[in-house]
Amino acid sequence: MLETLRERLLSVQQDFTSGLKTLSDKSREAKVKSKPSWLNQEQF
Repeated sequence: MLETLRERLLSVQQDFTSGLKTLSDKSREAKVKSKPSWLNQEQF
C-alpha cells in the first residue's frame, strides 16, 4: 500500500512539474510575441 501511494505521489509530482514548465514556456512565448504598449501608440 505504501509503495502504491509513493508511486502516486511521484506521478503527481511529475505532472505538476511538467504543468509548471508548460505554463512558463507559454508565458515566455507571450512575452516575446507581444510588443510593448508604447510602440502601439501614435507619437505626436
